[in-house]
Amino acid sequence: MRLRTLSAIWAAVGLSLVLATTVAASDVVSVSPNDMNGWFFLNDNTNGPGTGHMVSGPGHPALGSGSAEIGVVNAADRQLLGTNAFSGTKLADITLLSYWTYQVDASHAMPFQLNIRYHPTDTAWQGRLVFEPGNGNPAGASGAWQQWNPMVGKWWASETRAVGSNGLCPQGSPCTWAQVKTYWPNASVNGTLLFKAGGGWAAWKGNVDAFTIGVQNRGTTTFDFEPACGEDGDDQGDNNCGD
Repeated sequence: MRLRTLSAIWAAVGLSLVLATTVAASDVVSVSPNDMNGWFFLNDNTNGPGTGHMVSGPGHPALGSGSAEIGVVNAADRQLLGTNAFSGTKLADITLLSYWTYQVDASHAMPFQLNIRYHPTDTAWQGRLVFEPGNGNPAGASGAWQQWNPMVGKWWASETRAVGSNGLCPQGSPCTWAQVKTYWPNASVNGTLLFKAGGGWAAWKGNVDAFTIGVQNRGTTTFDFEPACGEDGDDQGDNNCGD
């Protein structure tokens, strides 16, 4: 298992990095076409199969030799990679969030999103809570792997109506994680946590790897996204499964 560290952008804005030792100390779960371990690619418009896939690279990912690639072809396209393994987890019980992204077109970097239930009694769709690079957070870098620590960043609510966040933390005025937990102390993950591309974006693709989540009384897990052994999403067949 190969682990690579970066440093610049979070230090530049005074936000602490999740150190490489955090990833190394986690339980590491490999996610590949051979065993997706509860993860899935989804078309966010149709709820049908998504166009994302696992690839080798690009460059030297944070873990192993591959990553998950998600892209969109036009402004109407919306694609995601998600898992329901943490459905019901209270936000107050989340102790760590970290992930790495790569994109050549730095107009966007991969947002991290939680389908959210703000109150235990809520039954209507509450929308998503979104950590978005560049919106109250550092912007994405071009052509380099970059680490994100959402718990020291800003979040916005996709539904600001009374059935959602009731007007708090709109996209134009995102909130800190501490504010989120103060506003909604009993909020929980409502089904899926995910990485999403699209929603008014021009054609774009990016990569995500080494997603780490810590949950109180459940421990810390890092998900390593890899192509199938001997394959990659670009059909180059150059993945070294011994890495």
